Amino acid sequence: MKNAFVIKEGKVFIEVYCKGKTVTAIIDEIDFEKVNKFEGTWSGMVTDGTGKVYVFMDRRVKGKRKCFYLHRVIMGLEYDKDFVVDHCSFNTLDNTRSNLKAMSSKRNLVRTNREKAQVRRKGSSWRVLVRGEIVGEFETKQEALIQSVFANKEHFPELEKFMDFDTILEKLGTTQGKEEVS
Repeated sequence: MKNAFVIKEGKVFIEVYCKGKTVTAIIDEIDFEKVNKFEGTWSGMVTDGTGKVYVFMDRRVKGKRKCFYLHRVIMGLEYDKDFVVDHCSFNTLDNTRSNLKAMSSKRNLVRTNREKAQVRRKGSSWRVLVRGEIVGEFETKQEALIQSVFANKEHFPELEKFMDFDTILEKLGTTQGKEEVS
């Protein structure tokens, strides 16, 4: 592993570059040897839609490019297609064993995140909800998605540690300031 890292109190803090920024991924010290065996640099990838940052490394395996995700490597599931690895706290940069859980794709889809703004359709309008409470209603899904980002910034500032709000807004076609959300 070529990344800079610090070992402290049983945890390893790994510097990861993502879209020109440095973010810190955390693993347990017990997993360091396994992660350090990977030659190359762990990087951050912002997912479409959620804006969460996942730590990955591209490597050649049998002449083909393969993407390895840090959380899957730690759980020993880098080649297993039957299971997904869930981040229990929804913080995708926290790759400690206590935050990771292997489960079926079906089970993972059932699990919902109430610790971020949700966008739901109601009749002909779109609502933004925070912890089940309506904080805004909009004519288009696009408007609701944009406002959900601002709701996340306001109500869940800790999400900014592992979600790239600016990239999400860019993909939604705006970098404008917040409109009034009641």
